Amino acid sequence: MFNTQEEAYQFIGKSLYINAPKNFKSAWIEITVFTVDHVVEELAGYSDGIKNHYLDLEMNIEGEEEDPDTRFAFYKIYHLMQKDENDVPWNKAKFTLTSEGKFDLEFKLDEDFEWFKNLNKDSSEYDSLDIKLERKVARWEGLTEEESAQFRPRH
Repeated sequence: MFNTQEEAYQFIGKSLYINAPKNFKSAWIEITVFTVDHVVEELAGYSDGIKNHYLDLEMNIEGEEEDPDTRFAFYKIYHLMQKDENDVPWNKAKFTLTSEGKFDLEFKLDEDFEWFKNLNKDSSEYDSLDIKLERKVARWEGLTEEESAQFRPRH
């Protein structure tokens, strides 16, 4: 499917390009990894130069061998970046494509999100979380320092 990071980047860019409307200025996909190879949250969008819009990303590209989708491209990138099987190189990624075909790919290891996804869902600590912050921690931007202090206890 994908043998190199470059092949995965090319596939993600192609997926954004063919799904964005003709008048797009930039398009992006944000990935948040809950469980590697199994659960990711995706958010795609584009800008027409005036405002941002959500993009219903058709995950599979017709005609591609084995019909892969962008999740598999991100999984491949993740595994290629791992130092060993226990390494967590990142838990959030953002791929941005311009209408000129240039792209930028950012990765980060968000400690607040890492704490959140490892929290026992049956615990009182989980039950006491602020729902607005819970939603925000999974987004690319994550929490501000002030929100982070409210969100999780520091030991």
